[in-house]
Amino acid sequence: MQEKDLIKQLLKLNMVSASDYYLNKIQDDRKISLPRCLFNEISLKKFDNMIEKRESILLSNFYRDCIKNLNINELIKLNTKLKESRNVSNEDINLIKNLVLINNKDEGFFFDFSGNLIYISNLIEDIDKIKDNPLFSKSLMVSLCLYIYINMIELVVKHISELLKFKIINENLNKQYGFFLSKFKDNEHPEIGVMMRTLEELKFISKGNYKGIFNENRLLRNKITHANIFYDKDDNTIYLSSGKQYSLKEFQNDFSNFYDFLKEFVYQYNDSTSDLLKNINEKFKKLSKFFLKVSRSGVFKKHFSNIIFEWEK
Repeated sequence: MQEKDLIKQLLKLNMVSASDYYLNKIQDDRKISLPRCLFNEISLKKFDNMIEKRESILLSNFYRDCIKNLNINELIKLNTKLKESRNVSNEDINLIKNLVLINNKDEGFFFDFSGNLIYISNLIEDIDKIKDNPLFSKSLMVSLCLYIYINMIELVVKHISELLKFKIINENLNKQYGFFLSKFKDNEHPEIGVMMRTLEELKFISKGNYKGIFNENRLLRNKITHANIFYDKDDNTIYLSSGKQYSLKEFQNDFSNFYDFLKEFVYQYNDSTSDLLKNINEKFKKLSKFFLKVSRSGVFKKHFSNIIFEWEK
């Protein structure tokens, strides 16, 4: 039995709520995992109750005040991060701006990012809190930072690749970029090299002249993940099996630069504002106005009350 069929069976047995059904559907459709920390369980139960009552005015009121029904502490922390100064080259800022133009109407993009972004931000915050604790070894700190660094790169590569995929399909370039599209099987995404080749061919960056964050001489990602590495705390150096070595200062610089690139990417996609709450709230207000119009129209209100929702089928 597939996951969707199982959820429907559980709904019939009143074991899964409508909100659970739709959250699962969104995750399945977008191939993501939403962080539950963003959702207030009490509010979700209120939402379920309103759907069951089929009162459009209640749903309008719910969405009007929806920002109050989220656990916004995590979003507030992300807002603070986006307000920090960022060390990003003009070349990369222009790259991000042009990428965002591909599909800046996707209102669900932030939630695709949210789980990973909250996780990464919280890990960095935790490290900052305990880095001076004598019980927290520098070896452990470096290992965590290496892990976070790889996660940041994978997150950005995935979403840049998704934007390129959207452009390719939307402009009917499938045959020309079959090598790129084939990398998305089983929810995987293209490697950095394939992504860079596609960025060059689509004229987002100049072939052979790109000096930004993904320049192979700046990016340690492949050197880290494709080699045995260890950190020597006595000389503050990261050693690779190839014999190459990187000072901790060099790695810290690379880490900081890529974290800035990630924040710039989110900032640009959020209409070049650090206020995530404002944009999310605007989306909820649109929904509120829609249901308000339904509540004021006798015909629409009648049709709405007779709707059989997908989770009820």
